[in-house]
Amino acid sequence: MKITVHRGINQIGGCITEIATDTTRILIDLGKNLPDNSGNNDDYLDSKSEVAQLCNGIDAIFYTHYHGDHVGHFPNVPDSIPQYIGKVSKQVMAIKAEVLQQDIKKVERLKTFQPLDKIAIGNIVVTPYFVSHSAADSYMFLIEAEGKRILHTGDLRGHGYLSKGLVPTLKKYIKQIDFLIIEGTMLSRSNEKVESERELKVRVEKLMAQYKYVFVLASSTDMDRLATFHKANPTGRLFVCDRYQKRVLDLFTANGGSYSDLYKFENLSVFPNNTLLEDMIREGFCMMVRVNKYDGKYSRFTSLTINKIPNSERVLIYSMWGGYLDSERHQNKEYIEFCKRFDNIERIHTSGHASLECLTEVCELTNPRVGIIPIHSERSDNFHLLPITEGLKRRIITTSANVGGIDVEIIDDMTY
Repeated sequence: MKITVHRGINQIGGCITEIATDTTRILIDLGKNLPDNSGNNDDYLDSKSEVAQLCNGIDAIFYTHYHGDHVGHFPNVPDSIPQYIGKVSKQVMAIKAEVLQQDIKKVERLKTFQPLDKIAIGNIVVTPYFVSHSAADSYMFLIEAEGKRILHTGDLRGHGYLSKGLVPTLKKYIKQIDFLIIEGTMLSRSNEKVESERELKVRVEKLMAQYKYVFVLASSTDMDRLATFHKANPTGRLFVCDRYQKRVLDLFTANGGSYSDLYKFENLSVFPNNTLLEDMIREGFCMMVRVNKYDGKYSRFTSLTINKIPNSERVLIYSMWGGYLDSERHQNKEYIEFCKRFDNIERIHTSGHASLECLTEVCELTNPRVGIIPIHSERSDNFHLLPITEGLKRRIITTSANVGGIDVEIIDDMTY
C-alpha cells in the first residue's frame, strides 16, 4: 500500500490525497488552491490536461464536502472516473452551478453516498461518516485495504451544533486504526478564539436587541451559521435574502429540518419584491448580503437599503474568517470596501475547523498504530506541539518515509 499527499502538507486548501494498493488507486479530494488577495490561485491544475494526467490510473475520487479547496477541480476529471460526494453536497453544487451558469451536467455525473455506506472500489473499501464543518454534509472517510485501516478526517470541528456525534462515532465505528490523515488548519491560528456556534448565537441575540437593522456578511452555504442568524432574529423581524440564498435554505430545511427545528428556515422575505423595502424599514430585519460579481441586482438592492437607513441605526455583522480582511495573502478587497460603508461593524465568527483540543482528542481516541499525517495546515510541524503522548508524537509524518511497510510520499509544493 502507498499513501501520497499530493498537496496539503504545508498549505490550507488545494487538498489531494491518494491511497493505492497494487491493483487500485483512489483520491480523497481534488481541490483548488486558495486564491491570494488578487484572486490568483497559482494552480497548475487549472488545466484539463493536467487534471487528466494526475488522474491517469485513478479508479475513483471521493470528496469530503463541497468547498472549492476540496472539490474545485472535479469538472476536469475524465468522465470515465467515478466521483463520489454526499447527496446534499451534490445538490448545493448544482444550485451554485446554475447560478454561475456553469456546466450542470458535470455536477449531475457525480455519484452520491449516504453515511455508513460501504463503497468497494477494487480491493479498497471506503466508508463515509458525517462530521460537523462549516459546509453542510461533510464527511470523514474510513479506508480499508490489505488489512490496513486509514482514517481521513476531511475538515471537521468539535464546536458546531452537530459536533456532539464526533466522539461517539470515533468510539463506535472507527476504533483502532493504522494511519490518521487529519486536518490541522488551526495549528497556524492558535491565537484565534474558538467559540461554539451556541456561544455565537448568544452574542448575535444581544446585537439583534441593540439594532433594528442588521446586515450579515457570511457564507451562503454554512448551514450552522445561517441557523445561528435565523434563530437569533427576533419574532416579527424580517429575514431577508435573495432567490439563490432561499434555494440553499430550502434545501437545508428539506434535509436538516426533519431532525432539528434549528434547520427549519421558514418565513423568509425574498428579493426581488416591490414592497419589501418598505416592510423592512417598518418591521426591522436581518439581511443576508453577498458581495461578489454574481449578484448585481442584489448588490444594488443592498445599497438602496443601506442608503435608506441612518448609519447609527444599522450594524454589519462580519461572520467570516478574519483573514479576508486582515491577512496579506488572502485579503478580499470587495469585503473590505463593503465594510467601509458601516460605522458599526461587529465580527462574530468561529472557525469551521478543529480546535487544538479537538485535534488532540481525535488523535488520542483513534490512537493510530503506525502514523499520523497532518494536512490542510500551513504549519504541519506544529502537530508536535499538541499535548498528545510522546508515542503519538513519534508517529507524526511530515516527510516521505516507509513506515510499517507502507510507503508514504509527501509532496511539499503549493503549486503542484
